[in-house]
Amino acid sequence: MKQTDVLGEDSFFLLRVTEFCDIKIKEVPMKKLNVSTNQIGEFSGKWVVIDPKRDRIIAVGDTLKEIGSLVTRSASDKKPSGTVPAAFKVPRKDEGPYVLWLKH
Repeated sequence: MKQTDVLGEDSFFLLRVTEFCDIKIKEVPMKKLNVSTNQIGEFSGKWVVIDPKRDRIIAVGDTLKEIGSLVTRSASDKKPSGTVPAAFKVPRKDEGPYVLWLKH
């Protein structure tokens, strides 16, 4: 099956044009917040950063990459994992919980 069978001729043309052009879609940056984790339902389908010490949502973004700077730390950082901010993708109502699988 060719791509044109699935996408149609017009869609195939647009797909080929975007492959050859240097089109950059502007990403919406993360939004810093300070709201209670009780309001987590408002962020369904989004990535959130939770501060476990204060039990607050401190940032929200569409991708993990957007919020990565708030949850990434160096290997030499010896703080226990329950004391540093953590990333979590809030499932939509029609989705189950997410499981992050890392393969080394």
